[in-house]
Amino acid sequence: MSSSPNISFVLHDVARLLRKRFEQRSRTSGLTRGNGQKTRDEAFAGLSPETQQHLLQTLTLIKSNLLAACTQPAVDREKVHG
Repeated sequence: MSSSPNISFVLHDVARLLRKRFEQRSRTSGLTRGNGQKTRDEAFAGLSPETQQHLLQTLTLIKSNLLAACTQPAVDREKVHG
């Protein structure tokens, strides 16, 4: 087993932290548009626009794959738990 973090947990943590930071900003001002951009700017600091675009494309593909998979029965469940 690899000692590197599982991508599912990392994605979950990133989403949770983005939401947390966004909510921290929104509590004081109530504004939502300017806070979203500021939070994204903080999150993507150090990433080139090309890297940001590649990340978005990759996550969009993962989302698409999962949406398609969710329309199919999870037949391998019995194999794992059977």
